[in-house]
Amino acid sequence: MDTTDSEGDVGGASEGQAGADNIAVVVRVRRAEGAKCLSVRRAEGQGQVVVHGSAEKVCTFDEVFGEESTQQEIFEKVGKPLCEHALAGYNTTIFAYGQTGAGKTHTMHGPSAASEDRGLVPRVMEHLFALQAREERRSQLRCHCVASYLEIYNETVIDLLD
Repeated sequence: MDTTDSEGDVGGASEGQAGADNIAVVVRVRRAEGAKCLSVRRAEGQGQVVVHGSAEKVCTFDEVFGEESTQQEIFEKVGKPLCEHALAGYNTTIFAYGQTGAGKTHTMHGPSAASEDRGLVPRVMEHLFALQAREERRSQLRCHCVASYLEIYNETVIDLLD
């Protein structure tokens, strides 16, 4: 969704949404100053963003997080299941998309990796390595983890781990 009030889509397959071989589209609506032009609701097991105006428009997504959602809630619904899918052998991706200033960096990183408001990236890495260590202790299984962290801006790809 490409409005100033929406945070950008964070996509990935998770339990209760699309299966492990599908894409789920998840939207986070960020807090906005001034008049509210969006609201969030649940209907028929899916999240909906309602755009208010002269005519109401409803956009349906696999999951929608409203203005009051926390970083932990987003991790529990999006990041945590992806970690489990990754250890089961699936390729997983979190793709954040939205306008400049929409809040992608806040959702992905948060203000600090050490704070309770840390974003998806530090939470996912922490959880993924904890799961990996547990599996290696339990089964003598060795895991090989490869991660990419890319930014695409103005059709230029930047490797943020390089």
